Amino acid sequence: MMSRSINKVISYLLAVVFILLITSPSQTHAQTLKGRAVIHIVPDNTRMVKVPGVSGQNLILAHFKGLVFLNNGEIAEVMGAETIHRPKGSGRYLGYEVLTFSDGSTIMSKVEGSNKPSEDGKSVQFEGTFTYIQGTGRFAGIEGSGELEGRSYIASGSGGYYDFEGTYSVPSN
Repeated sequence: MMSRSINKVISYLLAVVFILLITSPSQTHAQTLKGRAVIHIVPDNTRMVKVPGVSGQNLILAHFKGLVFLNNGEIAEVMGAETIHRPKGSGRYLGYEVLTFSDGSTIMSKVEGSNKPSEDGKSVQFEGTFTYIQGTGRFAGIEGSGELEGRSYIASGSGGYYDFEGTYSVPSN
């Protein structure tokens, strides 16, 4: 008699555990995304505006596109837009970029940081952080962030590069 009661209790507990497993939120697994982006400034969509009434201050509205070479061997297309504020040299930037992978999956990131022109004025060194704000396909529900640093040759309009590393997670299916 006692064994039937124990079996019922065990059966009940197993049913509860099973229900909790199938109804609990999806688990996430942290992963690293690391690589180098090589970008080209889109000249028709890039403007430098002198800040009115303030000597030596510029606001640059830049549109760029290029390729991202990931350490895992994948290649993605990147496109983005930034506003760059340079008060008499060094400054800050804020922008957004979208990576598009060959399977159609995308990652959108917000980027921000600081920049400083080289002494010869031919390039700009920059560093900053990024936050993943949206993903599609295999990156749907992406969360995470990372750091980047690079060099742009915006004065010549040719483009630049940046190295980045970020940690992200996506919900499991």
